[in-house]
Amino acid sequence: MNQIFRIIAGALALGALSFPSVAQDEEKAVMLIQNYRNEVVKMDFSYVFRDYSWKLVEHAIDIDGDLTYKFPTSLPGCEYLVDWDIDNARLTISNANGVICTKDVSICERRTITVEVRSRVCYMKSVD
Repeated sequence: MNQIFRIIAGALALGALSFPSVAQDEEKAVMLIQNYRNEVVKMDFSYVFRDYSWKLVEHAIDIDGDLTYKFPTSLPGCEYLVDWDIDNARLTISNANGVICTKDVSICERRTITVEVRSRVCYMKSVD
């Protein structure tokens, strides 16, 4: 089981490192995160496989700041990940006290996710 996870994580790492520099025409998913809280929040995007998770990116978002994060949805072997239902990723927004909100997404689906981080809740909208 650990070996399968290592292979998948390695493929994701290789894809995440190589795709942004290879072609600008690649299909990408986009996450737009806006922080309307009076504190810095943290965005964490992780690949999830059963009880394991592997952090793809983590980024702090300043007060009244925003972040646009794009990632390729055409990773090699994505069709197999979808077929085997192991194409899961999790977007987590947190602060010093813990998790504010989460959203599960596919790493293989092209979509735009908009997240507004407000004082008590996150408003999330996903467009395919």
